[in-house]
Amino acid sequence: MIAAAWAWFVGSKVGRWIVAAGAVLLAIGGALLLGRRQGRQAAGQEQEAQEHEAYRDAVQTRDRVEDRLRRAADGTAADELRRHWSRDD
Repeated sequence: MIAAAWAWFVGSKVGRWIVAAGAVLLAIGGALLLGRRQGRQAAGQEQEAQEHEAYRDAVQTRDRVEDRLRRAADGTAADELRRHWSRDD
C-alpha cells in the first residue's frame, strides 16, 4: 500500500519536482556538513601545529640558557640566574 502510494506520487509531475528538489536540498546540506567537518579538522590541526611550535621554541630557549650556564664560571652562572631568570625581583 505504501509502495503503491509512493509510485503514484513519484509518477505525477508535481511528485517528480518535489523529489528532485528534495534531492538537491539533501546534496547541498550534505556538502555543507562535510565542509564544516573538514574546516574543524583543519583548525584543529593548525592549533596542534602552533602548540607544537611553541613547545619547540620553549625547549630551544631552555637549551640555550642551560648551554650558557654550563659554559659560564660558577659565580657567573649564579649571577646570570639572579639577574635574568629570577622571579624574585
